[in-house]
Amino acid sequence: MTPRLKPSTTGSAPKLGSFAKHSHPFVRVIWEEIIARKVSVHSVAKAAGLDPSSLYKWRKSSKGPTLGQVDDILSVLGYELIVRKKD
Repeated sequence: MTPRLKPSTTGSAPKLGSFAKHSHPFVRVIWEEIIARKVSVHSVAKAAGLDPSSLYKWRKSSKGPTLGQVDDILSVLGYELIVRKKD
C-alpha cells in the first residue's frame, strides 16, 4: 500500500534543477517522480524513514543513497526494485 503523500505547495514545489555529474541515475528518477506527482519532498522522505535533507544532498554530493534507501523511496512512490538476470 502506497502511503498518502502531501501535495507540495505552490511556493515550495520541487524543481528538477541541476544534479552533480556523479549523481546516481536513481536520484534523478526519484526527483522526476516527486515533481511529476507534485508531492512534498518532506512527506516522501518521512514516509521512507529518511531525513528530507538526504534527498537534497544526493543531488549535489558524492555520497548518494544506499540501495536500501532507493528501495524505500521507490516503494513509497509505488514502485518496486527488481533484480533480474541478463539474457
